[in-house]
Amino acid sequence: AVADAPAASAAEVALAAVLREGDPERLVLAGHSFGAASVLHYLLAASPPRDVEGPTASPIRGALLLDLWPAPLSSDISGVDLQRIGARLRAPFVLLLSEFWEGLEWYSPSCRRLASGAGPRCLAAGVVRGAFHHWVSDSHLWAPAWALRLLKLMGPGEYRRVHLATVRALHASLRAMLEPATEPAPKPAAATAGQQLRSRWASLDPEVLELLG
Repeated sequence: AVADAPAASAAEVALAAVLREGDPERLVLAGHSFGAASVLHYLLAASPPRDVEGPTASPIRGALLLDLWPAPLSSDISGVDLQRIGARLRAPFVLLLSEFWEGLEWYSPSCRRLASGAGPRCLAAGVVRGAFHHWVSDSHLWAPAWALRLLKLMGPGEYRRVHLATVRALHASLRAMLEPATEPAPKPAAATAGQQLRSRWASLDPEVLELLG
């Protein structure tokens, strides 16, 4: 007799429930630090040659790049290489930096020039004031805020405001990538997805979430 298969664990059942709601034809890639560099590397490799015009079939609807670490992609801290990479990308993306990361002379120029090189494919780029590099990790749940700040894991900003601004910005970003623009497309003055997203970001908490110029 064939033995019965073991019952699925609670974790497996929960994971299966999540996966059933997923759509492999509507993917958003997300990464933080080295993870963001990995996402960018994949997007670059998946982008068609420059001489291929028009939309291409791809399940990737966009990417979230958080505190992008450009060093695995280029040793040029001027940002010129990342600007060229931005110009080659086809997928839309969002760039969100902690105040700590945006202030680093080794990485900030590359992040900024990636956004400028991508043009309208960068839907929005911003800085979360009062946040350190680990602000989107679970490290903020490990200990009281005073201890996390001593360990340089939490920035000086008010945790609740930093957290809310970040979550709301990312939620708006996902909607911009996965849902159609709310303005009718045929209108000449219709807002693009990027314009709508930047407007939404600007309304969240301007003292915490600052758009990159």
